[in-house]
Amino acid sequence: MRTRVNVKPRFWVYVIIVTLLVFGIIFVIQGNTMSGQYRQIASLEAQRIEMLEQNEVLLERIDFSQTEEYIERYARSELGMLKEGEIRFVTRGVSE
Repeated sequence: MRTRVNVKPRFWVYVIIVTLLVFGIIFVIQGNTMSGQYRQIASLEAQRIEMLEQNEVLLERIDFSQTEEYIERYARSELGMLKEGEIRFVTRGVSE
């Protein structure tokens, strides 16, 4: 025959309090974790927008580098080339 254990109501109060404490702690920890993840998402989104803007600038540079104007500008400034009939004048710096 089984003996019946007499559980006092105070025991159930303690069980409920401990359960509420455990759930409260879990809730706070999860809230902190989620707020950290939200900050990380915001940071990554800002980086994504910045990268998209940089990509636009680079695409514009690529398009410009394929034009005649860019090729001429590069040939004159970097390679020192002249158009037919042009004369290069070289000046010396005046020292005081």
